Amino acid sequence: MLARVIVPGVGSLCLGEVSTPRLDRFVQSVLADKGYATAKLTRSVLSGICGWLVRRGALATNPVRDLTPLELDRDRTARALSIEELHAWLALLDASPFARRHDLPELARFMLATGLRLGEVLGVTWADVDISKGTVAVRRTIVRVKGQGLVAKRVKSCVSERGLLLPSWSSSCSVPGGSDSVLSRGRSSQTPAVVGGTAATWARRSARCVVVRTSSG
Repeated sequence: MLARVIVPGVGSLCLGEVSTPRLDRFVQSVLADKGYATAKLTRSVLSGICGWLVRRGALATNPVRDLTPLELDRDRTARALSIEELHAWLALLDASPFARRHDLPELARFMLATGLRLGEVLGVTWADVDISKGTVAVRRTIVRVKGQGLVAKRVKSCVSERGLLLPSWSSSCSVPGGSDSVLSRGRSSQTPAVVGGTAATWARRSARCVVVRTSSG
């Protein structure tokens, strides 16, 4: 952050030039150019630096305290992928040996079928799936715990614990295009509570419990 944003922007200022108006213009420019998250971090780093200078007697007050409050642009909304973008993305995954080795094409399709968060998707086992009814129960999520690795935990609330209807293309025995269908492969109702290693390793192991294949066309 210092080398990439702060030093190029205000690193040449002398102590007498470090003022609230000058820093306010800088932080607002970061907000406009790089977004809310970067501007918020920039402000925090500047506040820490100026606070240290106050404690050393180099500044009388911390000029960052009176900067204009940062406002998140709440008019920005998430954009869904277009059909063309979706097909292109799935095609890239299908063509990648690395992605196939880690079951990412199946993982991506299951996320598309359910709209679940990544941790919730990785927490699904065959015990949560009823193919005859075309439903999946969301009961747990996978989180990384320091010193333990990836841990399966119950979802946060009763509202988060829910049942979902699967779209027909993800649970039918026949999918147009001739590709593998269904929630396929080995069915294991057992999910380890703690899995070491990388997220990709967990994705591979979990996806073998519940995966989806369908044509991208």
